[in-house]
Amino acid sequence: MKYLNHRIIFTFLMLLFTSIMQATTTSYKLENGLNVVLLHDPNTPIVSIKAVVRIGSIYEKEYLGTGISHYLEHLVAGGSTQKHSEEEYKTILSNLGGVSNAYTTTDHTAYFINTTPEKINTALNTIYEWLFFNTLKRQEVDREKKVITREIEKNQESISRRFYYLSQENSYNDHPSRIPVIGYLDQFLQIEQKDLEKFYKQNYIASNMTLIIGGNIDIDTLKPAIESTFGSQPRKVKPTFTSPIEPLPFTKKTSKHELKMNSTLISLRFLTTDLYSDSLYALDLLDYILGNGTQSLLYKKLVDELNLAFSIYTSSYTPAYTKGYFEIYIDTEEKNINQAIDETLKVINIIKTKSLPKKIIEKAKKQKIAENILNISSIEDKISKISMSMLYSQTPDFFDVYTNNFKKITAKELKQTAQKYFDTSKLITTIATPKKDTSKKTTKQKNISKPIIKKIELPNGLRIILHPTPKEKFLKLQILTKAGLLAETKQNNGIGFLTAKLLGKGTSKYNKEKIQTTFEENGAFVEGNLGNNTLYYTLECLKEDTNQLAPLFFETFFDATFSKANLAEEKRKLKNIIAQRNDDWYSYGNHIFKQEFWKTHPYSMTKVGELNSIKNITNTSITTYFKSLQNPKNMIISVYGSFNETDILKLITSYQEHLTSKFNQHTTSKVALTSSKTLDINYKFGTTSLFMGFQGTAITNPQEKTKLDLIDAILSGMSYPGGRLHNKLRDKGYVYLVHGINFNGIDTGAFYIYALTNEQSIEDVKNIITTEIEDIKRNPVSDEEFEEAIERIKYHYKDQRSSIDNQILLAATNELYTNNLNYSNILEEIIEKLTKEDIIKTAKTYLNYPQTIVFHPQKEN
Repeated sequence: MKYLNHRIIFTFLMLLFTSIMQATTTSYKLENGLNVVLLHDPNTPIVSIKAVVRIGSIYEKEYLGTGISHYLEHLVAGGSTQKHSEEEYKTILSNLGGVSNAYTTTDHTAYFINTTPEKINTALNTIYEWLFFNTLKRQEVDREKKVITREIEKNQESISRRFYYLSQENSYNDHPSRIPVIGYLDQFLQIEQKDLEKFYKQNYIASNMTLIIGGNIDIDTLKPAIESTFGSQPRKVKPTFTSPIEPLPFTKKTSKHELKMNSTLISLRFLTTDLYSDSLYALDLLDYILGNGTQSLLYKKLVDELNLAFSIYTSSYTPAYTKGYFEIYIDTEEKNINQAIDETLKVINIIKTKSLPKKIIEKAKKQKIAENILNISSIEDKISKISMSMLYSQTPDFFDVYTNNFKKITAKELKQTAQKYFDTSKLITTIATPKKDTSKKTTKQKNISKPIIKKIELPNGLRIILHPTPKEKFLKLQILTKAGLLAETKQNNGIGFLTAKLLGKGTSKYNKEKIQTTFEENGAFVEGNLGNNTLYYTLECLKEDTNQLAPLFFETFFDATFSKANLAEEKRKLKNIIAQRNDDWYSYGNHIFKQEFWKTHPYSMTKVGELNSIKNITNTSITTYFKSLQNPKNMIISVYGSFNETDILKLITSYQEHLTSKFNQHTTSKVALTSSKTLDINYKFGTTSLFMGFQGTAITNPQEKTKLDLIDAILSGMSYPGGRLHNKLRDKGYVYLVHGINFNGIDTGAFYIYALTNEQSIEDVKNIITTEIEDIKRNPVSDEEFEEAIERIKYHYKDQRSSIDNQILLAATNELYTNNLNYSNILEEIIEKLTKEDIIKTAKTYLNYPQTIVFHPQKEN
């Protein structure tokens, strides 16, 4: 379970317009006032059910600041009801095989279950029972209070969250938006059983809810099921809420803070308006013009031209319940604070005094449209979009109305809007700098048709995977090649990451400015990334731009050049990423743990490298490295969307002359563990964390990989909260989170467990983890537990294919690593043959000689 702040929600809300592609939407209201939206989408293998309750942290009235909405969410999602116990729901959810979660925001709480179509009725009944029949059992109330206490402690260590709420407090004097969704610890601890019961009874009523269901559903069959469950609830008066009007600042406001981090953050805010103002559209467009992408005005000025920032972006937040703000967020160095602010305000002044060129305006509009299409890839995305529309407009058509108004914005309106709201005399500035510290630090439904996938192998060995979807409005291209950590050494660690980030920055014909302008003015997204074993380069664009952008995409890969200036800029930003790795308990702990666990193996390195290793990387060494990757037998090109097969193949084959190099992969060997080891390390964070690792297996060993997946499902729920460790440690309030990972590398692998706890509980946490591991080595699991684990694994593999990005990457990596496009099908066949005996045998084989690091809070001098 989790909570989201309102900035995240409205960033998603503004992903705008167009109707859900290739789907049929039906919306209606039950007699008791509950809103229902049903989305029939035959092209998805899963079903998503989401219920939204209009209650969040700003509506808590006498409980303001306690986080009672979030507390209740923890209890309602999966908690005991008049129908079933909490344990029974765990079994039900595991048998659904899907994902169940919940979140709380400033103005709503949401619950969702993703499952397969044949289990939709069970999922529907489950959410219905949670929402209306929860018993708020004392044992669960007390346990979740401990869990949330750990969560609040964890959030106090999150730099991004702390800075966000510092900015909120600086922006809002009167409105409850300034209060964390999770509440303040001292007020949270005062909540009693009777308070939860009262709050639940007042707000969890049908008229205060919206139900959204999407996937390959039969709407005619589903309606009676909804009526017999949600529709059976009586109609009650919908709760009303009022909140104070936030006045504009009287003058400038500046708030400065020191945090335990390595970067410097600046938030510049102008208070603006709410969601229902006509200024909404111009503010959103200004957001894209000023701070969206590397060709935006502020990025070009402060990052590229003046080197005053590592990154800069803007956001226009316009909520439904109070004044919003236009924010400029800058990641920089402390020495650059004043100059960065001055240069930012110079750009703002230009926007206020001069009309923007039509070309820039049209480019930003297209970016907005393209972002909407390219960001809706899974059924869960579609359901979330509809839920936001219903919440703020009571119809599923909010984005269509938004689009029509957005397209009409003129240069004059943009200038007038900037003049109206960007008043620098009332600028709200929040600054966070690294804390000065001299102390020593230690570091049965209709069958879902399977998508058509076609593989073509060229004479030189290059494989092309085609995913034709003619009705889509976009195209995705991806080039994937063997690389990653296995192609690096300690001396050049980080060269792959730098190479990936330099792709699209230059060719023999075009410079960075020309390339990025061409992509961004068409609303396209292009980016290079590095995995543990691969480098991949991706283009997402609208269908109508294929002929223009696809050739440029391939040229920026096959004819890539790496200039000294671009490399210097990427190194500057990379140094900041490396420094910020020490600002988060998980990234820091995971980095140290893998160094210790993998020793001399390449997996001990980090994808971004180290300061010493990137120092001597030159544009010449990157050119040599990149050429070594261009062996056609070690490369996959994927094409997804609406395209002409003949044209795309002709385009790809025109670049074959570049693919002649031999790939030199780093020689590796398995890690042989012969004894257990435990280290205790102090770090700067206020929480205690544990990382434990065991020998694993390679991805090319499907039998053993799948058996370790079964171990993962038994112990930690297989990618989502669940399993023995989650249930036992959370039940006792020992941890905020505990998770297992079955990592499968090319030549070897590892099974990891990590947990976030506190000093008082760490010994109990270690003992329980060890006890459960030893138990599954000796004793057969119950039939019930085994079936739950199997369902979780099955869902995990279906979920891997539930989004477009995952489908593309999974098919390509399957083919690249195993020479089998249908490798996932092999895994699913193996799952059907797993037995309870496999658990004992696999645990005995792999879960030996644990390598453990416990990170403790360093005491202040």
